[in-house]
Amino acid sequence: MLSQSLKCASIVFCALLVSACSRGLDRPLITSQGFDAYKSSLAEAIKDMDQKEMQAFDWAVSDLSIEALNTHYPNQSPRKVIRGEASKVLNEFPMQIAELERQVASWTVAMAEMNKVAAENPRFSIKSDFFGSKPQVFARVRNGSQFGFSSLRWRLELFLDAAEKPAAASEEFDWYKEDGGLKPGAVMDREFSIGFVSGDPQWSTLEIQNAKQRTVRMTLVPHGAKDFGERSLVGSSPVDKIDQLKQAIETAGSLKNI
Repeated sequence: MLSQSLKCASIVFCALLVSACSRGLDRPLITSQGFDAYKSSLAEAIKDMDQKEMQAFDWAVSDLSIEALNTHYPNQSPRKVIRGEASKVLNEFPMQIAELERQVASWTVAMAEMNKVAAENPRFSIKSDFFGSKPQVFARVRNGSQFGFSSLRWRLELFLDAAEKPAAASEEFDWYKEDGGLKPGAVMDREFSIGFVSGDPQWSTLEIQNAKQRTVRMTLVPHGAKDFGERSLVGSSPVDKIDQLKQAIETAGSLKNI
C-alpha cells in the first residue's frame, strides 16, 4: 500500500512539474477533476495563447463535453486536443462525404416531388368567439406528388399591404389521418386555427386587423412531411452537410500541425 501511494504521489508530482514548465498550447489541462478545475487550468493556458491559438482550441472542443474531453484527451494540452480533433476530421469526414454524395440523387428526386405539393389560394381571417380573436387560414392543398402523406408541416407568413417582411409567421401541422391520408393526386380544403383555442395574439394585432390588404404565403416544410407509416420522407439536405464537412476538413488541414 505504501509503495502504491508513493507511486501515485510521484505521478502527481511529475504532472505538476510538467504543467509548471509548460506554457500556452503545451500546458496540460486538468480534465479529470471536474469542470472548475478544467476551467482554471484552461485560464492559465490561455494567458500564453494568441488569438489564433484560442480560436483553434475553441474549434476543437466545440462539440466536446468535459467528460468526452477527459475520455479522449485525459489531462492533455490544448495542442494535443487540437491535433487530435484535426486528425479525426481528416480521417473520418471524407468517408462521411462519400456516403452523403451517394444520397444526393435520391434526395434531389424526393425534393422534386415535394415541390409538387401546393397550398392554393390561402386566405386569412380573424374570427371572434368566447375565447377572443382567433386567426385562421384557409387553403386548398393539392398533392401532385407520387407520395402519400399522413401529415405535412407548413410555414405560414402574413404580409400586410405592400410590406416586404411578414407581420406574423408560424409553422403549423396539417394532419390527414381522419381523412384516410392525403393520397397522390388528392385535393383537400384545409383550415388552420393559429394558436389553437385561444388564438395567437401575434396574428391578431391592431395593425393586422386594420390592414387594407392581408396576404398569406404558405410554404411546405419538407422535413416535416410524414408518409402513411409516420416516417419522414425527406431529411435535411446532404448537399448542405457536405459543404459543412468540406469546410471542417479545410479548417482541420490548417490546424493539423499547429
